[in-house]
Amino acid sequence: MAYDAIQHWTKEGWMPSNFYRSFNPNAAILVAPGPSLDRIDTTKLTGPGKTVFGINTTYPRVRPDIWCGMDNPACYNSRVLYEGFTKVYRGGFQQHEIEGVKLKHLPNVHFASLEEVPYSDKTKFFKYLSPDADVLIYMKNIMVTTLNLILHMGYKDIYLAGVDFSFDKDVYAKGTGAELRDYQKNWNKTLYDWLANWLDWIADTLRFVDIKIHSISPDSPINQFLPFISIEELNANIEQKLPSIKSLIHCSEIEKDSSLLCSPEYKQLLQQEHNKGKWGVTAQALIKDIKEVMMRYEVKEVLDYGCGAGGFKTALNDPSIKVHEYDPGIQGKEQVPSPSDFVICIDVLEHIEPDKLKDVLKDLRRVTKGVGYFTISTIPASRILSDGRNAHLIVEDYDWWMSKLKDFKIINTVEHPSSIFVEVK
Repeated sequence: MAYDAIQHWTKEGWMPSNFYRSFNPNAAILVAPGPSLDRIDTTKLTGPGKTVFGINTTYPRVRPDIWCGMDNPACYNSRVLYEGFTKVYRGGFQQHEIEGVKLKHLPNVHFASLEEVPYSDKTKFFKYLSPDADVLIYMKNIMVTTLNLILHMGYKDIYLAGVDFSFDKDVYAKGTGAELRDYQKNWNKTLYDWLANWLDWIADTLRFVDIKIHSISPDSPINQFLPFISIEELNANIEQKLPSIKSLIHCSEIEKDSSLLCSPEYKQLLQQEHNKGKWGVTAQALIKDIKEVMMRYEVKEVLDYGCGAGGFKTALNDPSIKVHEYDPGIQGKEQVPSPSDFVICIDVLEHIEPDKLKDVLKDLRRVTKGVGYFTISTIPASRILSDGRNAHLIVEDYDWWMSKLKDFKIINTVEHPSSIFVEVK
């Protein structure tokens, strides 16, 4: 669709509204005010995974995501135009006023340029599906135009609710008090007969390009040629495709840029050191102490932050406990980790670049959802890095390290001549 097919008014003048998408994963639900709408729980129409298109007098029974109207505003509940959701109105009504306010000045109202096509030229419908089309089709009814819009917006699965193309009551639209006269009913019957035939044809044609039209209108005549699925079944199918609901986290817990935690140069150096042989196996030697803490908290999942050669996972050797490993110096384990209920950080912090320590501690705070068990060496290492530095880039005492861990709640600490053991929350 050319971007000027639908426009909206701004203080700078008319601006194009870009509705075109090549693909939209949501299910499109077109809601009409037919009698079968009474047999649908309309509260189940909206929700994630669906985009609801309401037409004509479906408002206010249904508050859609997008509402479409082609007739004079006097035909509708005027409050629909004051709603915050998107409205697509027939071009030509831009200057029309509702109690002194022009339609073009109302919130989120867009105006579609239309080209009228006679009923006999139904195959011309496909002309208006091109991304380059600068108008939508108008065949003297809103159904065809709304389907045109839905397809332009990239929807491949379309569901029709309250679409019957028939009357079983004299009332034109429930709750409006409007009644149809005989000549109006006859005109609508002619239109509905044509629309039923057209819908049968277009649904059969679109399936060849993998676009499916379904009915969710209970006991509707369209169910004779369209596959029917209840709104409850549809929602169950959509629910399976939606992401699972997870606990929300504070923005401070979002994964950080890995370069904030370890410079590219130091990361390369660490990987070279690890390639020389196993490095970072202290957790293996402390496995008894770590297991005692894990038993106390009934741990089922562990993040080994700075895992080194993976000595902890090897020594634990317990398939019932899921172990996540993170270490920028180990290829394949350098991705910044997600939070965990139990985190160990064994003889790691003294290896951190001094200018990165603040960010690393923030990240350690981020990933520690529950309890953390940390050990820190307070003496120089016996190992010298290939660039000549001592492997312990930070050598500080107990008080210094406690001041750096101030963002944690300290549960317990044990100070040894060469190291510190800290249990935190």
